[in-house]
Amino acid sequence: MQRLSGRWQLGFWLALTTAVLWGAVPLAMTPLIAHLDAVTISWFRFASSGLCLLAFFAARGRLQWPRSAGRTAAWLFALAVLMLIGNYVLYVQSLHFIAAPVAQTVVQLAPVLLMLLSLWLFGERFTTWQWGGFVLLLGGITAFCAERLRVSGAGIDIFSTGVGLMVLAAALWAVYGVAQKRLLRYLPSQFVLMGIYLASALLMLPAASPGAIAALGATELGLLAFLAANTLIAYGAFAEALNHWESSKVSAVLALQPLTTLFGAAALGALFPSHFPALPLTAGAVGASLIVVAGSAICALGGTRP
Repeated sequence: MQRLSGRWQLGFWLALTTAVLWGAVPLAMTPLIAHLDAVTISWFRFASSGLCLLAFFAARGRLQWPRSAGRTAAWLFALAVLMLIGNYVLYVQSLHFIAAPVAQTVVQLAPVLLMLLSLWLFGERFTTWQWGGFVLLLGGITAFCAERLRVSGAGIDIFSTGVGLMVLAAALWAVYGVAQKRLLRYLPSQFVLMGIYLASALLMLPAASPGAIAALGATELGLLAFLAANTLIAYGAFAEALNHWESSKVSAVLALQPLTTLFGAAALGALFPSHFPALPLTAGAVGASLIVVAGSAICALGGTRP
C-alpha cells in the first residue's frame, strides 16, 4: 500500500475541486459534440494538457524517466493510457444519446467501482458508518437515474444505448484510477499525467481531425478551451488527492459530481437557452441529489482519519 502524506484535509479539498470540475464537463460537451467528433475533442484535451505539463517539466529539467521505475511501471502506464482513452471516447459518444445530468449520474459508477477496487487491492477499510454511507450513496444514485429517466422523454432503446456506453466508460475509468494509484509508487503524479496525456494524444492522432477545430465558432472554441483547462486542472487535483488521502474516500467525494451537473444545467438552460437545452429541477431530482451528498459525506468522513 502506498504511504500517504497524512494531510487528509488537503486531499479532501483536492477531491472536491475535481468533483466540481468533472461535473461541469458534460455541460460544456453537450453543445460541442454537434460541431466536433468525440475523438477530436478527446485528442485536443489530451494534447493541450500534455504539452502544458511537458513545458513545465522541461523548464525545470525533470523530463527523465526514472530508471528505478522498472517494467511494472511501464505496464501500469500502458494500461492507464488505454483505459483513459477508452473512457474519454465512450463518455463523449454517450452524450449523443442521453442528457448531461443523466450521463453524469450514471458515470458515478466510476468512483463507486474505484472505491470497491481500492478496498480490495490497497488494503483500505470502511467502518460500519462508512458502509452505511455507501449504501445511501448507491440508493441516491439509483433514485436520481430513475427520476431523470422519468422526465427525459427519451426512447428506452436510445436511453439504454447511452447508459450502456456510460457504464462501460465508468468501468474503464475505475481501472485507470487503480493504475494511476499504483503508479504513484514509482513516479510523481504530474509526471505520470504528462506521459498519459502525450501518449494518448499520439495514439489518437490518426483518427482525429485537428483541421476541424479551425472551423469552430467563438462559442465552440471557448468550450473546447474550457475542456482542455478542465482536464489539466481536474486530473492534476485528482492525482494529488491520491497522494494525501485514501482512494476509497477520494472516490466518495467524487460522487458529488451530479450536483454540479444538475444545477449547472438548469442555470445554463435558463441563461443561454440557444446553446444549452432547458432542464427543469424536479423535487425528485433534488431529493436524490441530497441523498447522494449525504452518502458521499458519510463515506468520506465517517471513518478513522489516515
